[in-house]
Amino acid sequence: MADTFTSYATANPLTRKKWSMRKFVYGMQNMFFAKYGMMTVDVEGGNLDERVGPPEGIVHVNVDLKGEGQNKKGDKGTFRLDRPFTGDGQGDDGQVRGKGERKTVYNMSITLHELSHAAQPIGKLSAHRGVVEEDKDGARLALWWAEKYEYAIYNAIAGLYNWSSAITIINELAPSTNRIIRSGQSAAGAYTTYTTDALLSAATEANTLFGPECIYHAEDVARLATPKIMPVLIDGEECYVMLIHTWQKRALMATTAWTDIQKYANLRGKTNPFFTGTLGRLSKTWLFEYERTAYRTGAGGTTPAEGFALSGGAATDPVATGRTVCNATFMGRDAVGVLVGQEFRLYVKDIAERDLVEVQCDSLLGVKKCRFNDYNDTTGAETAGEDYATIQVRTSAQPRS
Repeated sequence: MADTFTSYATANPLTRKKWSMRKFVYGMQNMFFAKYGMMTVDVEGGNLDERVGPPEGIVHVNVDLKGEGQNKKGDKGTFRLDRPFTGDGQGDDGQVRGKGERKTVYNMSITLHELSHAAQPIGKLSAHRGVVEEDKDGARLALWWAEKYEYAIYNAIAGLYNWSSAITIINELAPSTNRIIRSGQSAAGAYTTYTTDALLSAATEANTLFGPECIYHAEDVARLATPKIMPVLIDGEECYVMLIHTWQKRALMATTAWTDIQKYANLRGKTNPFFTGTLGRLSKTWLFEYERTAYRTGAGGTTPAEGFALSGGAATDPVATGRTVCNATFMGRDAVGVLVGQEFRLYVKDIAERDLVEVQCDSLLGVKKCRFNDYNDTTGAETAGEDYATIQVRTSAQPRS
């Protein structure tokens, strides 16, 4: 019976050797959010507001728990948001003493979890033949980790769940009530909204597809929200970002606005990598075709593939049979928070008894869609607010294979 050596990772005394972080850089360069300059990273040990990346990007990476020392220990970090003062103030000869306004600080906590993996050792004969090199295993693990990291960021933003019950790095939050738009339009621009995914997908398909009106609606919600969903600053320009599915792009291409949407992107793409990856811009929103954009297809049941249930369990709002709904995601500044306890690391572990090598990687991360709580100083109670900088825009779609 063949021995797969899978037990050596924990059962044997193994020698650890830390690898170069160049593989971490390789992985990050292949991430969508990093590639297009959407990630803002706190400077380790730096002063408040020291950042690497765009000013207050879509993904905010916090490194307070990264590194050595007692002040770096723990499994939870807290993000804060100061609410501006809203009082009327005092007029002529008014006395401000004793009439000050209470400072309100919103908060959001993120919990760290572990994400690890390993390349299974090959047999001794194959190792002798040189079929697989350890360095290539490291590159593959770096790419695997980068894809999972990006998957976690997207799922957190979209209000979805971890890809496995064994993985918990996504601090799961379903979309808040007033941050889901279920809508669609005809090619001619007739626009309609719906209250559930079932009603959306039961309506006439040609009238519930993605189009410019869906983008305008999301912008209206962002600008009128309290607190306002703030735009990101890219190349000196305030803008929002929207991730749409390929099938939603096809519907958008059928509208009369498509030509104008593309024009500005072609001009700006010469000056900034961010703009080279876009489909174009409508109003203040830059559109990206994103292959991970979630969709669900109804099959007459309540399976996870038929609805956007958070836990991945039975769908409580299934899509109509034979119909498909795509979940585009509209984002502003600080849409998602990432807490880093340990960045991606690669190790080589020697299996001394067999003269074999196993390559491993691990990291400590927490990823969570930003949603701040109002903390009551007197009672200690917390009241959850709306999603801070994300809006889900669900429309019908016509799948093409």
